[in-house]
Amino acid sequence: MTAATTLERLAACAGRWEGSNRLHDPHTGQPEDTTFGAALSVLLGGRFLRLDYSWVY
Repeated sequence: MTAATTLERLAACAGRWEGSNRLHDPHTGQPEDTTFGAALSVLLGGRFLRLDYSWVY
């Protein structure tokens, strides 16, 4: 797979994504739900991709 093909495949996923995770707190051992958000943007005519990611715990 070439670098161009990889970028094209990733660019096809461009957009905003949100979701949740369930993690186990290492101090209490109890599960906690967390949220995350991601935005994948295509830049400079598809030569670059930008990933912005946020996570709350």
